[in-house]
Amino acid sequence: MKKISSFLVLSALALSSLAQVKHTTKPSANLLNGSEYPKVINPEKNTPWPYKQSVNCSIQDKNGDIWFGTTNGLYRYDGKIFTNYKTIEGVSTIGITKLMEDHTGNIFFGAPGAIIRYNPSLNQNRNAPTFVIIKLPAASAYANFTTTPASGMYGTETTQPINNMMEDSKGVIWFTSGYQLYYIDKITDVAKCTSVGSFLKSEKIQMSKGYPDDFGITGICEDTKGNMLICAVACAYGYNVTYSITNARMNHDCILNTCHHDLNNTKDLAAHNSEIASSFKKITLENSNTNMAFGAVLKDKHGNMLFGVIEKGGVYKLNGEHFTTFSKNTELNNSIISTLFEDSKGNIWMGTYADSTFAGSGVFRYNPTVSGESSIVQFGKKDGLCNKHPFSNDVITVINEDKIGKIWLGGDAGICYYIYGGQKAGNFTNFRKSDGMNDDHVNFILKAKSGDIWLGTWNLGIYKFDGKKLISFNE
Repeated sequence: MKKISSFLVLSALALSSLAQVKHTTKPSANLLNGSEYPKVINPEKNTPWPYKQSVNCSIQDKNGDIWFGTTNGLYRYDGKIFTNYKTIEGVSTIGITKLMEDHTGNIFFGAPGAIIRYNPSLNQNRNAPTFVIIKLPAASAYANFTTTPASGMYGTETTQPINNMMEDSKGVIWFTSGYQLYYIDKITDVAKCTSVGSFLKSEKIQMSKGYPDDFGITGICEDTKGNMLICAVACAYGYNVTYSITNARMNHDCILNTCHHDLNNTKDLAAHNSEIASSFKKITLENSNTNMAFGAVLKDKHGNMLFGVIEKGGVYKLNGEHFTTFSKNTELNNSIISTLFEDSKGNIWMGTYADSTFAGSGVFRYNPTVSGESSIVQFGKKDGLCNKHPFSNDVITVINEDKIGKIWLGGDAGICYYIYGGQKAGNFTNFRKSDGMNDDHVNFILKAKSGDIWLGTWNLGIYKFDGKKLISFNE
């Protein structure tokens, strides 16, 4: 459950004036090839616990700039220098956890207590970029359950990390923080809190009889019919659930908190609660079980929606209002799925988290052109998968593909890439600390427009593989 809890951990409109720091110190020689590169400086590199610093996520904008969300603020790399924004218009960027681009090219940064929007098309002057701050509103109430912000491990309910972001088919931006679901109003351009989080917590509190617990929305997505799928988990009490809400109900006034019910009136309150509760329908498994929550979602090239679950159960396929088991493969079905990725050949890769024994199941590859259970191949450290670390544990949490078809995989024990063809055990090339990385825990893999692969790790590590060598951007 510690892995799942960690996973859960992992926002008045204003144009910004920036507080920024440029790292323009003379770069030191890169140990891998003797060239000079700009460096990202870890402020705690000499402390006993440098792992508190982490590069969490990355995205590249239309100008070619690459943005990194870290525990030490937001970084922008323009190809020459790194610029570090620790605050933007008074909003701290310490703890950027999510980055997303919408269909118009806006980039959204998920900061504690706010969403920061940046449009590269409107920012031709890279030296003075302009941001828009969208702050999180206070949470709403449901029934007699109040949502007074309470301090916790990750701050109050309105300063917790943004753990999910998505754009629906109508262009509405949705995001979650803790157990609350928010959206950006397209008319007023402000963030608004829905009733979803309060309903979910009310349900959980009733079920657990008030048992206090870490609790959050672990995933949101839109299915092929335009319905919103929302899943929530409360680790200690074993509360895992996925709800479906139709597009029409998601836009209901009571869900959006724009209705005219008088919540101080008993009759109005009951009607309000009834409208909200009737909007939620639990997704069931093929055995009628509803105890399921997903952490990874993939819509493949054929339009199938696949979901990787965060407890042992493998991968499910959405079939109407039910989840059906994707495969009868026993190893896959006994695994905790961390990520799903479809490569250029149409094969689907499924990474795994560690279970209670602190070991994962490596990675599974599904080939849709092969019949039967032989369509699924499992790779582990015995096959060369990220096996150069002394504590290699077969955990794979991030997957991507480079311009020539190499499949990059990373997790707790470094990074490796897979090349199709040849012997199974000879297809993996590994990188880790001994190869120039300052940490082996990889948080993301970004494929840049140039085709280069960028990596982010714990210990504030940023790396680029240019097709020939691994380049470190760390002091």
